[in-house]
Amino acid sequence: MANESEKDTRSPRVDEAIDILTQFGLPRAQLNDRTAYCLLALLNITGETPWSNAAAPLVGITPMMDFARSNYAADYAPNTRETFRRFSMHQMVQAGIARYNPDSPERPTNSPKGFIKYLPPRWKSSRLIKPDLGQGSSLPLSETHLPWWNSMPKNGRWTW
Repeated sequence: MANESEKDTRSPRVDEAIDILTQFGLPRAQLNDRTAYCLLALLNITGETPWSNAAAPLVGITPMMDFARSNYAADYAPNTRETFRRFSMHQMVQAGIARYNPDSPERPTNSPKGFIKYLPPRWKSSRLIKPDLGQGSSLPLSETHLPWWNSMPKNGRWTW
């Protein structure tokens, strides 16, 4: 977690993303700015983008780092790619929040041609606080304005 002076200068979207990661149940070690930037990049959420306009593009690790730099002034050294992969994205994949190489699952996760994609939540009973709705407001995940959450199959299982 960031210290108080860092919290004062960073975008509120980072704190909102950390709140969402907390609701997804990620371990405390992943409740940090780096993992928040990963989620924001996976959803293509800049400081001005409402959460309701989130998208789910295919994103690589280096483009995530570039996204954090260009949209949040978070400059990470190129040699931290493996840190992003091993200590943020790996846990998001394990939690079912993202998937490595959905277009080609046999591609190695550390391939320079590799991509990661945000996945729609697989649990209907969970609730997610939507930052755009204000403090304490929440909607069931299946009722949010994020289009891929509304397309969950009736049996609750995605096929790949």
